[in-house]
Amino acid sequence: MTLLRRLSALSRRLPARFGLLAVGAATAACVALGLWLRVSTWVTDPDVPLLLSDGKAEWILPDEPFHLSARRDRSQKVTFRKRFTPISGAMEVPEKTEIALRAFKLAAVSVNGKLIAEPSVDLDAWKSPLYLDLTPVLRSGTQEIHIQVFNRDGPAALLVNSASPELVTRGDGWEASRDGASWGAVRTAGEPRKAAIARQFPSTGASLLACLPVYLTVFLLTSLTAFWWQRTAARRRSSVHLLLTPAGVRWALLGAWGILAVNNVLKVPEYVGFDSLPHLDYIRYVAERGTIPLANEGWQMFQSPLYYLVSAPLYNMFFAVFEPVTATRLLRVVPLAAGMLQVQLAYMAVRCVFPQRRDLQILGTIVGALLPLSLYVSQGLGNESVAGCLCGAVLVSTLGLIVADSPKPERALLPLGFLLGLALLAKVTAVLLAPPVIVSVAWRLWRCENDARKALRRAAKGVFVVLVTTLVVSGWYYARNYIALGAPFLGGWDPAREIVWWQDPGYRTLGQLTRFGEALAFPVYAPTVGFWDALYSSFWADSYLSSLISFDSRPPWNYRFMVSGVLLALLPSAAMVLGAASTFTRSSRRRRTALVLVTASTAIYLAAVFDLYLMLPIYSTGKATYTVGLVVCYAILAATGLDLLTRRPILRPLVYGGVAAWAVSAYCSYFVV
Repeated sequence: MTLLRRLSALSRRLPARFGLLAVGAATAACVALGLWLRVSTWVTDPDVPLLLSDGKAEWILPDEPFHLSARRDRSQKVTFRKRFTPISGAMEVPEKTEIALRAFKLAAVSVNGKLIAEPSVDLDAWKSPLYLDLTPVLRSGTQEIHIQVFNRDGPAALLVNSASPELVTRGDGWEASRDGASWGAVRTAGEPRKAAIARQFPSTGASLLACLPVYLTVFLLTSLTAFWWQRTAARRRSSVHLLLTPAGVRWALLGAWGILAVNNVLKVPEYVGFDSLPHLDYIRYVAERGTIPLANEGWQMFQSPLYYLVSAPLYNMFFAVFEPVTATRLLRVVPLAAGMLQVQLAYMAVRCVFPQRRDLQILGTIVGALLPLSLYVSQGLGNESVAGCLCGAVLVSTLGLIVADSPKPERALLPLGFLLGLALLAKVTAVLLAPPVIVSVAWRLWRCENDARKALRRAAKGVFVVLVTTLVVSGWYYARNYIALGAPFLGGWDPAREIVWWQDPGYRTLGQLTRFGEALAFPVYAPTVGFWDALYSSFWADSYLSSLISFDSRPPWNYRFMVSGVLLALLPSAAMVLGAASTFTRSSRRRRTALVLVTASTAIYLAAVFDLYLMLPIYSTGKATYTVGLVVCYAILAATGLDLLTRRPILRPLVYGGVAAWAVSAYCSYFVV
């Protein structure tokens, strides 16, 4: 314990900033090591469908339209062919022609009608190339190679590399057929895929021009008011000042949410929302049977039960009084209420972090209250909004613990554990908050003691209290799953559920992980292009149309406001990035400590979404709504970044005007008329 005492004594003498820097450096080192190990897994693990090019060779597939619907056809078989002449203009047989072949996932090869390689039975060997010498079966003149590729629950793709350039797969010269009779063109796997429905909506530029009078009016009124405010600060009337208190803005935003909820609840069709009707099946199951289903009993039955337990009594009440369609739509009161509570949580979070800055409290509350991912996900049946609200409550509780100077922080541990348990009962992704919350609790209690042994004992006891409370609240559900299904949790894509489906594209490429830009032009279904387009477009707009894939059945949003809002959102996006980048440069201990928690939580969620995007290669995994529990984090990061952007008085009115224009766009997008 001597070393521990010395380290503890040293930590007391150093400023808190250096302690946080040390924690940050250690965390960054662990993250770097984990990322390196994970990248190695992505490249080598056959369960990760990452298609990487090989020199000049690229993966090819049949050139077919992008399908937005779920696929049920498990077996895929495609024959690729290529006619070639090994030595241009010569009729003699070449001395040697070899190829290195990789198929996604099995292949049979024939040349000039002769089978030279039969498909393997090992689906896990597809990342290792198969080397074949074609020379023994070649003849004089033009040759013809056929490669039949088989896959299961995914597309059939092929990559061929060779010293003979005419055999290399690059998308030119190769043909593909599903029946062996009709042949068509191929495409490379790395080509961006765009859904046909995307172009049925206006572009961001056209939408911005259509809404420009509204935006300019809001921008000019806000900017001129802010400019006048700055110039007349000393002569400001108290009655005007009271109108712009953070608490007043919070109440105004709650009122706006309430008006939107009352207006929309019966106007939005019951099928709008991510898997709304399967979520309704879950609610019906609980209401009629009085028990919780197992994960293999329905499409959404794998979800944690809290939201459905809360909604079941309302189901019985509404369906006893109203027609089924009306009753179904009224069930949205639960997610809508959770969305409204996010406004209060955002307000509490920014007030906790910026207690002396009313301007930042107002800005952070506005951004947190009107984030589109919360606005549109709250208008469909599902557990996402409730889970996000509870995760936000966990973060607010943790922020209060670590930034307050209470001499007895242990009083907050039981409520914190209780909230974390409820969040886990709402959705399993709340487990991602456990590491930053536990580290924050340990750090806060460690700093309360000067003696190393007492500090360690106090921190361990506090962590134990939080974990035990969490397990008492939520552990029974996951223990039940383990007993009944052999695992505490089964995801919606888990084969053990025996619900087989997949979606395009069915694989990942380097381009899907790195490219960005489609979301700034045509955000609707921009997620088909790549991860960053998916994340940005679904964060700032309902780019998935709440899972609807038909233009005629699209949600009744105001699309010109929604689409143009993606461009206006560049300002709050930049503010959030600046806020995260300034985590360890804040002079205020309160801000610095809060930003470490907020940035770490955000990074963990984004890493988890990125990993899921790779492991589950369907376009619908790149949803920003998976991070709706981070609304309070986004509010704090935006306020921090906007603080940096408004340091110069000349820029402040312009930034305020930009935020106001974005806020009007976000609200009008989802207010049904």
